[in-house]
Amino acid sequence: MSDKLVIVIPTYNEQENITPVLTDWHKIAMTHGENGELIVVDDGSMDDTTKHLAAFAKTHPQMSYIRQENKGHGIAVQEGYNKALEKNADYIFQTDSDGQTDPKEFEKFWKIRQKHDAIIGWRKGRKDGLHRKFVAAVLRLVLRLKFKVVVADANAPFRLIKHDALKSGMRRLPKDCVLTNAIMSATFVRKMFSVTFVEISFERRKGGKNKMNIRRIIKTGIAAIKQMRKIR
Repeated sequence: MSDKLVIVIPTYNEQENITPVLTDWHKIAMTHGENGELIVVDDGSMDDTTKHLAAFAKTHPQMSYIRQENKGHGIAVQEGYNKALEKNADYIFQTDSDGQTDPKEFEKFWKIRQKHDAIIGWRKGRKDGLHRKFVAAVLRLVLRLKFKVVVADANAPFRLIKHDALKSGMRRLPKDCVLTNAIMSATFVRKMFSVTFVEISFERRKGGKNKMNIRRIIKTGIAAIKQMRKIR
């Protein structure tokens, strides 16, 4: 029997990007493994993102979406992960809805899926601004100081995870975790799971506006540091 793949995509105010992103990743879900599914978590979008999700779901029965009040990216990711685990996915893949990642690069992750518990993207040549690169560097440093681990790209939205590894990692996360993927990456490395980092491309946004600004980054960073204190 083939492995079951569930792809998780959190989204917020992505009306310009969401349909082409769903089209690309739905094809991936349908052509890899058995009974693949696509789960989208709409984190309280204020634009027409929800309408686009509803329209796509009508013609793509293997795609489902969850609408929740705005709680932030980290909590939206957790919601998607929990739903994927409930569906008994053998492998869970997570990416974002802004079109900055390339679905064509999924294949190299899938080919080595049995060798590792988690395969995480490494955005070596990311093109989304110096402030994002600075934040990534600070995050690496914080994780090194807190968890004593070196993580190449802690928060990359391009990762393939085995069911049991994800389930174990989720048990260690605060339910209100604002940096789910970053903490999960550190947890995998710290708990001696088999983790590898694979270089991926990361382009500029194809449409819409970047929701992160300096004020939001600082607020998220403070919340993340407080939450890290709770994690053993």
